[in-house]
Amino acid sequence: MQRALMQRQQQSDEFALQLRQSQERLQTTPGDLNQQQYVESRQLDERRRLENLGTQQQFSTGPRRSDADLSRERQIQTEQPGCLHTTMDLYRASVKLMPLLCSDLLADTFELSYAARALDMRASPYDLSGYGYAPVEIETPAGRAQYVREQQVIATRGQVLRATLLERCRDLLAA
Repeated sequence: MQRALMQRQQQSDEFALQLRQSQERLQTTPGDLNQQQYVESRQLDERRRLENLGTQQQFSTGPRRSDADLSRERQIQTEQPGCLHTTMDLYRASVKLMPLLCSDLLADTFELSYAARALDMRASPYDLSGYGYAPVEIETPAGRAQYVREQQVIATRGQVLRATLLERCRDLLAA
């Protein structure tokens, strides 16, 4: 998730840089080669700095997992409880166990899954404002902070439900 956010931010920064540099080139005096060379040289340095920053950010997030690392057999080792999709899986697990669980637990996991899906879609590039969902603009620092706050609330609620679901499964296995 962090890698995807950084990639989106980097794309946004690159676009903003290209736009600003295009505007600067339009403002140079036609025929003034010294000014044009100065602007082009400075812009090249800015692009290189941005590319280096993007590379440093990629390495700072740690090694990228390969597809081979992500399998059902290794799911427990690679699970990330803070991930919205992992939280949504609590509902899927509850549905599978439904004859053995209380309906309150199923309802709680459904409500949490719904909240996680809503946040996931609000942070996506889709415009859902016509359906009453305000976007989370993860391209901006304020939007990323909002996303993190809401994700933490969902993850905390998920921890409680995960523990409850696990306890119920242990009780069933012990019976």
